[in-house]
Amino acid sequence: MTASNEDVPLFLGKLEDKTGIDADDECYNVTPPEIKEKYGFEIFKFDKSYKSFLMYNDKIYTLGESFGGMGAVSFAVADINGDNAAELYYTYSWGSGQHRSHIGYFDSATEKITDINYTNWNTDLVFGINEYDGGLAFYAASVKNSDNFDIEFEPEELRGMIVCESGEIIPIFCMT
Repeated sequence: MTASNEDVPLFLGKLEDKTGIDADDECYNVTPPEIKEKYGFEIFKFDKSYKSFLMYNDKIYTLGESFGGMGAVSFAVADINGDNAAELYYTYSWGSGQHRSHIGYFDSATEKITDINYTNWNTDLVFGINEYDGGLAFYAASVKNSDNFDIEFEPEELRGMIVCESGEIIPIFCMT
């Protein structure tokens, strides 16, 4: 995740709910360049609260929780539901007392955020390519190196894949 100041003033001007964001909580654009260029998604994150947001079509969307965790940490774009509109998938971590990680996605067709019903306890989650069919997989991961937004994860165990069944985006779990 590389942090820049690109479009931060524009984003901050549109952000209405600043609950939990202190005056010294710096905001950065952490969008991977290929995601912004191809899909128009822009991801912003604060350096103290780790609150994470998406700006798309001049609207702001919250990407998960961050209290006690690292907020959104891994991103992937796919059209899992096959509607010819991209979804931005993200993992995020939070938890005061017990660390937990989740998966959510933003559907550009409906412009809605959805959390996938899965909790990974005590480690983070990152995305990768499913070796079976080239689809979107998620792995339990530990932090290998962390310096603010320069976070490097070590994927440890395949936990599952994101698929669409009967029009619903769901996780399929891998048994280990």
